[in-house]
Amino acid sequence: MVHLLANFLAQKCPDIFLLNELKIDLSEANIYLDFNNYQFITKPRNKYGGGIFLMRNSIPNSFV
Repeated sequence: MVHLLANFLAQKCPDIFLLNELKIDLSEANIYLDFNNYQFITKPRNKYGGGIFLMRNSIPNSFV
């Protein structure tokens, strides 16, 4: 699956890419993906059932 996402990012070059409801909890918070020119941000929940995955392409940002 990771190679499909890498191909999509390389071909389409979106500025922002979001995936919701990944079911990542705090025990899985060490997930890390590395794609050229993209920043990886994740905020797992305190319990199972949520999580947000966000990549931004060279856009100044801050974590809120």
